[in-house]
Amino acid sequence: MYDPGYVNAMSHFYRGELSRIMVWRQRLD
Repeated sequence: MYDPGYVNAMSHFYRGELSRIMVWRQRLD
C-alpha cells in the first residue's frame, strides 16, 4: 500500500517537525 520512498519522506518530515517543536519549547522557557 505504501511505497518505501513515501514512508521514508513522511518519517523524515515528521522527525523534522518534532525537532522544530522542541526548539520552540526551549526558546519559550
